Amino acid sequence: MANSGPSSCYVPLPIFTGKEDYMHWRKKMETLFISQDLWKIIQSDEYQDKRKDAQALYYIQQSLAPPIFSKIISASSAKTAWDILESEYNMAKAHFLDGIDFEAIQISAQLKISCPAGFIKEVPRVLRDVDPAAFTPELISIGPLHQGRPELANMEKHKFHYACSLLQRFGKQKELYVCFIKEREESIRACYLKPSDLSSRDYVEMILLDSFFIIELFDRSENKTAKYADDYLLHDPRFSNSIKLDLLLVENQLPYRLLADLAMNITSTDGFRFNVFSLNYFQDSIEIRADFVILGKRCELEKDFTLNCLVRDFSCRETPESSIDYYNSFSTFESAKKLTKSKVGFYGDDVAVLVEAGVIINMLDSNQAVVDVFDKLCKNFRFEDIKSVFCFNKVCREIDDYCSSFSAW
Repeated sequence: MANSGPSSCYVPLPIFTGKEDYMHWRKKMETLFISQDLWKIIQSDEYQDKRKDAQALYYIQQSLAPPIFSKIISASSAKTAWDILESEYNMAKAHFLDGIDFEAIQISAQLKISCPAGFIKEVPRVLRDVDPAAFTPELISIGPLHQGRPELANMEKHKFHYACSLLQRFGKQKELYVCFIKEREESIRACYLKPSDLSSRDYVEMILLDSFFIIELFDRSENKTAKYADDYLLHDPRFSNSIKLDLLLVENQLPYRLLADLAMNITSTDGFRFNVFSLNYFQDSIEIRADFVILGKRCELEKDFTLNCLVRDFSCRETPESSIDYYNSFSTFESAKKLTKSKVGFYGDDVAVLVEAGVIINMLDSNQAVVDVFDKLCKNFRFEDIKSVFCFNKVCREIDDYCSSFSAW
């Protein structure tokens, strides 16, 4: 009977196309090699067995899609093929700062970025417990709060590629920007409420890669040319839509002023150009207008407007300088019902009134869907956690007194 490969029994192989998580594919292949007594072939050149080497190489070749197979087509041994894939896709073994003497880079002083300290926070546990997936990135980590998650490791190679592409296109040297971030490292770390235990080198590398990726992504999205026709991060909705949503997550943020300053430095253009690119990139995901509604207040889009986070938190003339904890505002809204003796509810008709007044912009299917959002956000929320800082405490007391005056009749 004819065999389908070197082994007498058929072994189903995971297929790596370059779009899946490389680390997941790698783990499956490692398990396969161990089960077939081939892992030593992959690990060492000293283990000589031509038959097993050919078998391992066959498995690698058959598990790769044609575009990836072309990268290892000249490999004559399993270890050579494996090493090529490792150097290309295993970002855990590569570092953007390789070849740079980080400690030798001298800075004159620590510089400040114009963002409030501690404004990038973790989502409160009472909200995360309702739906953890709603607050967790699906494809890409930005900043330190989700850095190192194994399920997001596959996007690291795209960060490398985008960063190199950006620097090459504008003729810039990475050493210049290592110094740029190193000078602002303390200020960047202070923007996050949760401290990071990354070393200075690893932290600077992470901020650089994430920043370069976002700047290059916005630029490519704005200037979609034939050069980027094969970039599936731009053209494949499965990836482009997920990345947009990931970049809107509260915990998946970089200080926006840092991004704008870097973009100006690299492209030699003013910050307003990057602001426009940012807004254009998200125009299909959020409503972009000439003015922005921030918890009922409006601010004009001006040349000198400042964003604290990528899209979430605006600091405009009519808003406080500190960032807005919008998720806390959602939670305290529903919890305010417990401030009154009367039964206060939030219903579809209430949403209709708020939409008509311009307080809420409803982009969901119905008014009831908005009610459901608030109900989910406030599930298991304890009023005792926020009553001392709830800004509408006095208003609710006055409503309660007013309602009580009728019951006294």
